Amino acid sequence: MSIYQRSKPVSENTKSVAALLQIGLGISELTAALLVNRGVTGLKEGQAFLNPSLDQLHDPFLLKGMGKAVNRIRHAIAIQEKIFIYGDYDADGITSSSMLSLYLRSQGGNVDVYIPSRQEEGYGIHKDALETILEQGSRLVITVDCGISAIEEVGEMQGKMDIIITDHHTPGQILPPAYAVINPKIPRQAYPFDELAGVGVAAKLVQALGGLDTLKAYLDLVAIGTVADIVPLMDENRVFAALGIRQLNENPRPGISALLQALEMKDKTIDAGKISYSIAPCLNAPGRMTSFRPGYELLTAENIQQALPQAEELVCQNQLRRQTESTILESAMKMVEQQVDLTSQRVIVVSGEEWHPGVIGIVASRITEEYCRPSIILSLDGEKAVGSARSIKGFHLYEALSSCSDLLLRFGGHEMAAGLSLSRDNIDSFRQQICSYADEVLDEEALVPHYYYDEKLPQEQVSLNLLNEIEQLAPFGCGNP
Repeated sequence: MSIYQRSKPVSENTKSVAALLQIGLGISELTAALLVNRGVTGLKEGQAFLNPSLDQLHDPFLLKGMGKAVNRIRHAIAIQEKIFIYGDYDADGITSSSMLSLYLRSQGGNVDVYIPSRQEEGYGIHKDALETILEQGSRLVITVDCGISAIEEVGEMQGKMDIIITDHHTPGQILPPAYAVINPKIPRQAYPFDELAGVGVAAKLVQALGGLDTLKAYLDLVAIGTVADIVPLMDENRVFAALGIRQLNENPRPGISALLQALEMKDKTIDAGKISYSIAPCLNAPGRMTSFRPGYELLTAENIQQALPQAEELVCQNQLRRQTESTILESAMKMVEQQVDLTSQRVIVVSGEEWHPGVIGIVASRITEEYCRPSIILSLDGEKAVGSARSIKGFHLYEALSSCSDLLLRFGGHEMAAGLSLSRDNIDSFRQQICSYADEVLDEEALVPHYYYDEKLPQEQVSLNLLNEIEQLAPFGCGNP
């Protein structure tokens, strides 16, 4: 069974707001209704939505820790202190690392980048990595897309190095004792938007350091990371995505040109869909399968000739990723059908020996989509299990994992996606505990697929002119379907 319903109920108030927008903006009745469904309630908001621009970005210094971070980074550049950027291996992390390293080097910074191996180290900040960075002479580390949960690791480095954390993942009750922590999700701060991707937070740091004109050069990278991380394409994310996609089409950097050539997409128009299904998977693939390096080197390449080998490597790695993912998905689906009682278990937890940790997140997404249940896919290696989780509306993964923290070695993430690790011996107890938690917060209706629509139209009203007008609402994606 599936449920089809309007994304928002129609009321007299929404009709009157839509009528105001239709007249004031000179748009059709349908487009006005679509804007209202996306939270637009005034003419000024409507103008901003239809015409994204840099002046719509918020003051970066409203973020806690920003002023302190900017002063420390400027001092490091001035005295030629070695700066390490500590990133993540997904598309959000790679675009963040590429952008910040390119900007700091353009200002004369002595910069290097460290991104952990997904297979050998896993997500987040690691003590051994910080020790390695320390041995290489760096006393300043800037994280991108990670670090908000690294309380112990950061604490052990106090007095040895300064760590500036930029992250967008949900913080715990206690923040790491870093030199500065920049995260729009930290409560009780003046910043008006908390849904930035990791690359969006890094972009705010670049904006604070160099201003809006400087940020323009990196909007393509911000758009890729923002779309790839599936954050709502509203507010600042809409500005980043819209202007960055324009830049990708009008003046792509050498690495992107090389990748489009390798993908045989050189003459195609880039939109959010092509980022999601073509560009981002290629950037993600090396980090999932082997090393982040090809993706980072591609985005920071100075010319197409330098970038082409990396582009071809990315395409090959993505093909390998697809094959590996397909094999694991087939095994996981069989386990669900044979071992999981879907009438009583509201969270799917399955595990397999040495399933490639780089693709289990994608497998979790497929399982969740197929069965309309939160799913946790665990890769077993020795006495340890490493997992990826994906969720459905109404089940906050980070809060669910927090309720099971006594059984976990590490975990982190947000409402819809998370990562975790635990002892193999604790898997059965973990499954029981998280299913018990789900029984308390999920009702039966949440486990039924819901499909939402904005409006019903008679066939005779559908035209190319209407489709062209709706295209003004692009880029489409999370938060703006």
